[in-house]
Amino acid sequence: MSSQQSHVSTTYQEYNGMLSFTTDAWTSPNHHVFMAFSVHLEHKGVPLSMPLDIVEVAAVSITHT
Repeated sequence: MSSQQSHVSTTYQEYNGMLSFTTDAWTSPNHHVFMAFSVHLEHKGVPLSMPLDIVEVAAVSITHT
């Protein structure tokens, strides 16, 4: 973990307000699937949204029953 990631992690752990987390997934035009994880909070009265990670999904498996 980089020092910047460590600082961000510590900041979230010590935050006294409410943290909200969201996920989103989409398919790019070249058929790659991605998923994003974000955190939302309020800092000094200003709402903030920050991406935590964006990952490419290696494979999608659909099972029909």
